[in-house]
Amino acid sequence: MKIIRILALITGGLVAGAMFGIWRGYNPTALSATASVEQHQQAVRGLNVILPGLGAVTIVLTMAIAVHVRQKRLALLTFAFAALLFGISGIVTRTRNQPINRVVMHWDARTPPTEWLEMRKTWWQWHLIRTFTGIAGFVLLAGGVVFWPDHRVSPNKTS
Repeated sequence: MKIIRILALITGGLVAGAMFGIWRGYNPTALSATASVEQHQQAVRGLNVILPGLGAVTIVLTMAIAVHVRQKRLALLTFAFAALLFGISGIVTRTRNQPINRVVMHWDARTPPTEWLEMRKTWWQWHLIRTFTGIAGFVLLAGGVVFWPDHRVSPNKTS
């Protein structure tokens, strides 16, 4: 179980960290249309497959930890809620951000369509939501690992 916890922390940290990095380092609102589209397309090429994959692995590993600590109610709830928050990030990514990504990938950065600004704004709003849920999920995952380091929990204790 220690390996699963370590892997969950690594994958969850990579996912939450990438979302945080995009939020703080790639805010497109001050960029020109050309720069914004080029940046978006490059990020999609580099991250559109690997991050959702890491996110899915994180959800599975976090759920496995939750099942393993199920005798300790607060630990179970912590890890289950962490998995739920990671899942929300994944659903937002899949149903909101990635459809926009597919559209943007077909744009010519030198002549983006007239609706580019509205699409960028929509994509960014959904990104902020998934960033918040992803970071919150990671905080719960990391906190759970710290507060319940022993996977052999006693069913009589609730903290």
